[in-house]
Amino acid sequence: MKKLILIFISLFSSNIISGQYIIDESYKDKSFWNFKTELEYCIIKKDLKKLRSFLASGINVGKDACKEFECTPNEFMQYFFGDGANHENSWNELLTVVRLGFSKSSEKGKVVSNKGTESFTAPSYLEKINTDKEVIILGENVNIRQKPNLKGKVLRMVSYEKFKCDCNIIDYKPTTIQSSDGIQWLEIKLLNGLVGYVSLDLTSYSIDKEMTIKKIDGQWKIISFYTEPGC
Repeated sequence: MKKLILIFISLFSSNIISGQYIIDESYKDKSFWNFKTELEYCIIKKDLKKLRSFLASGINVGKDACKEFECTPNEFMQYFFGDGANHENSWNELLTVVRLGFSKSSEKGKVVSNKGTESFTAPSYLEKINTDKEVIILGENVNIRQKPNLKGKVLRMVSYEKFKCDCNIIDYKPTTIQSSDGIQWLEIKLLNGLVGYVSLDLTSYSIDKEMTIKKIDGQWKIISFYTEPGC
């Protein structure tokens, strides 16, 4: 019971801190909540065998990862954890996406229509922003600077706020991403036509994966760990 209470408090606190954009809806389905907890533990423990058991018979990975549109479980594991793959990066990507919460999601055209109807998608903010034109700050008290360097004046500090940006391949400008002081700076749009700069790693722009988990024949399975095409 204590463990259950601590989990609930952790979820509740996370929802408050993350504001209205990052809200984990896993609690809406008890069986999914249990699955997500097991999945996160599996990722932390780097348990390849357990991870494979969570995969559907076909998983959409994108970027022509496999011969067919979907990867088989073996192909998925080979792509992310086989010889030549960056294992640490794969585990980090999985953990980051899962910890950004799940939203109870509707069907999306890019995700295959496996047998089953209930599904959850992470990161949880995907249905709340236009990722082509908006980003979310993923942190507390993050500095927005006047110039793209550490000497730039701090215009304001923000926590989990949404900003417009020229993030898509059509609107992308030379100033959209600039490098200085070992940091990639993302240009974001402020009020009154002004712009500011924030570390790209502290924004949703740095997250290029999304995961969809669906109930198939009574069991939750990962049907997508997807990278969108483009920049």
